[in-house]
Amino acid sequence: FQKVDNQYRFINYRKENPILWNNYKKKLYKQEWEEILNVEFKHDNGNRQVNNDNDDDIKKFIENLKSANPLLPPTTFNQNLFEDDEKGLYKLDNIQINWENQSQNNTGNTSPITNGTLIITNKRIFIENQEKHFNLYYNKIKSAQYTQENLTITHMDYEGKYIINNITSNPLYFAIEQRQHDIKFTPEMLIAILYGQNRADGESNTLNEKLEKVDINNANTEQISKLPILNLIQAKKIVQMRQNGVYINSLDDLKVKVNLNDSQVSILEKHIIIKPVQKNTINRRVDL
Repeated sequence: FQKVDNQYRFINYRKENPILWNNYKKKLYKQEWEEILNVEFKHDNGNRQVNNDNDDDIKKFIENLKSANPLLPPTTFNQNLFEDDEKGLYKLDNIQINWENQSQNNTGNTSPITNGTLIITNKRIFIENQEKHFNLYYNKIKSAQYTQENLTITHMDYEGKYIINNITSNPLYFAIEQRQHDIKFTPEMLIAILYGQNRADGESNTLNEKLEKVDINNANTEQISKLPILNLIQAKKIVQMRQNGVYINSLDDLKVKVNLNDSQVSILEKHIIIKPVQKNTINRRVDL
């Protein structure tokens, strides 16, 4: 904002989050300034829209996605795509599906499988008209983890990982308590839907188990390496430090010891528990 006497002009706003911000460039008087304290707003075809408690609303929305009947925007589907007792929930355009081989001889090799419209139903996710290339039922998901850019899913029957890209290229509109939100669909939202539908299905709870929080000071290397962001090398480092009597005391401590940035810590925070460790419980070697 730029202040001239009792007038306020909104010059520009830039924020690294999913909201699409633009210049507002309008004179704001003292009364208007007082009205927008603790309120975020954006430019939209010349009309001001006010979003109160935006972050809290998004959290509420994501929690709702974990329910059996998520409140997603109405979407039109070709019903011929669905099986008996299957219903469409949402679809994402321009999705790219890659496969990362995890077999003993080809670990880490990634190749594209298919691309197109991802259909999300109460039973599975698949690429429209490309089901022979990507058709994944929730009860076949071994584990799932997300970053800000993509979603990685391991299959129970195959040695490898599906990597779902371009999720954030899709806009999403939703309202909570008459507050309209225009954001980007995120990998976290997709995994929330998988969580909710897998739980509602009742046939398998493997995904739910993988999404439970991990005690970072007690988990083994495999458990830590399956967390979002952390890789096998970082997991081994955490376990090795623990064996040497060095524990993780806080998120900031984890950030320093494993060399993470703020956004990575923010993602990990939702998946880990950091319990205080009593000093007298640390094993020490005694030389006689």
